[in-house]
Amino acid sequence: MASSRGWGDLPADLLALIADGLPIQAYTRVRAVCTAWRAAIPAASPSLLVRLDWNRHDAWFLSPRISTALHENLATLLPARSSCLGSAHGWVAVHDPIFYELRFGLVNPLTGVEIPFSSFPHFVEHKLWVPKVVFAPSPTPSDFTAAAITGHGRVITYTAQGNSGWTDVECPRLVQGDYIADVVYHEERGGERAVYCLTTSGDVHALRLHAGAFEPLFDKGKAVFDAAAAFAPPYDTIRYCTNTKNLVVCDDGDLYQIWRNNTCTRMGPLPGGGSYRTQFRRTCQPKFDRSAS
Repeated sequence: MASSRGWGDLPADLLALIADGLPIQAYTRVRAVCTAWRAAIPAASPSLLVRLDWNRHDAWFLSPRISTALHENLATLLPARSSCLGSAHGWVAVHDPIFYELRFGLVNPLTGVEIPFSSFPHFVEHKLWVPKVVFAPSPTPSDFTAAAITGHGRVITYTAQGNSGWTDVECPRLVQGDYIADVVYHEERGGERAVYCLTTSGDVHALRLHAGAFEPLFDKGKAVFDAAAAFAPPYDTIRYCTNTKNLVVCDDGDLYQIWRNNTCTRMGPLPGGGSYRTQFRRTCQPKFDRSAS
């Protein structure tokens, strides 16, 4: 007589197929049933929050890994003119200028918890310009780590001690016309916290939050960024033709730069001979391997 088998013995491919048709909430609960199910079902990718214009308390949550969208009533009101400056771990960084007053901080749209950046050093009426905010997981009103691009793209304003620790640090090696294009928060092995900064020229710096100092990843001993040493041809030249740059840090510590040409097709000569052609909306992905540095 064949022995009976438990739910944990379900084939992994069948379990993943069933889970793919579940809403996000049910999908999360199924992963928590047992160790075998959690190993068989991949974690849901971050969801896209789509706010409804006609009812700002409602939103759709869309995950590219799960086929079913989740419609939720938000626990907090997101004003129509608010801007999302960053998101991670279920939280959204929000900036909302209302009647010359600033609402600036972190919001959890499902729980309604808000963490205002009440002592942010650049509260000057409605003139705050912050293109992006990054932050550590599990923030609380009394203890959070966050960083923002300020100073017209030349400064990182960060804190590792909640609202009592905001500090300005200017990014080094910025020449005229260069500025910080993107920032990414990353926790190194051993728990060291860092904010990686990508400039429009392609230079990358790591802001070590414990030391409060920048560390360049390219040409560490030089005061000026040398693109020819950092990027192989033709990337050392076409970096000028990509007006949008983003940074991605993988779990293994490798960094990718995502370059996009969002203007028009660009053509020109290469220094060593020949020519280049960068098409409109063409994407390039230069990689920085930490093990080779």
